[in-house]
Amino acid sequence: MSKKKLSRIDLKKMKDSGQMVVWITAYDYWTASFAEQADMDMILVGDSLGMCVYGYEGTVPVTMDQCIYHSEGVRRGAPNTFVIGDMPFLSYQVNIEEAVRNADGQLMICSDVLGIFQAFTPKFVKKYENLADKTINAFSKYVEEARNGKFPEDKHTYKMVEGELPKPLEILKRK
Repeated sequence: MSKKKLSRIDLKKMKDSGQMVVWITAYDYWTASFAEQADMDMILVGDSLGMCVYGYEGTVPVTMDQCIYHSEGVRRGAPNTFVIGDMPFLSYQVNIEEAVRNADGQLMICSDVLGIFQAFTPKFVKKYENLADKTINAFSKYVEEARNGKFPEDKHTYKMVEGELPKPLEILKRK
């Protein structure tokens, strides 16, 4: 059973009643899918993708096309979650008072929560997991096993049925 997507009205009611709106950034299908499965209220496809996905030093180089592209993947991954597509630096102007008045809820960058982003850790970040170390460890094991001939084992491969090899070889000879 899929959850009901929150509307702007639902979010306003949550805010008015003092209920915390919990949201996170996501930039791709799988992260958005996991966020939806975790019952996240909202997902922001933020311009922080500049640092977290593209390795930029900040958010300024992020383009509208990049924000749209990543928003498409997020929407497919979380079809029943309220998604906000960020607008890149200087693509939309709002005064400071309006921005502060509208800011609400608890938002974290997904790569911070997961412990993936390693460049720096702001004081306000709580890492709930350290996937960077786990990922590096998994990659290192794969490299080691592949280089030492331990991977792939027979259980990880497909074998050609006895007597089938001459058939594709005959086809290749004709060409």
